Amino acid sequence: MLVPGVISSIYSVSDISTAILMERFYSNHVVSGMDSPLALQEAQLWVRDLTSDKWRLYRKMLLFGRMERQEKGVHRIV
Repeated sequence: MLVPGVISSIYSVSDISTAILMERFYSNHVVSGMDSPLALQEAQLWVRDLTSDKWRLYRKMLLFGRMERQEKGVHRIV
């Protein structure tokens, strides 16, 4: 199977930052239907501007979304 693209970095970054970026990218690209470059750019800007208050709110939203998907048997980011 061929992979249409790869996202990588030449810099060392933390696992949590990478996880946040990739979750946001996935949500933008797969769920919202953005083109890959635009989805990645939006995710990069969003992570760059993420404050601790926004992070706490986002964590709650992710946790609630995962719990809701588990109850419904859905396996994708909403």
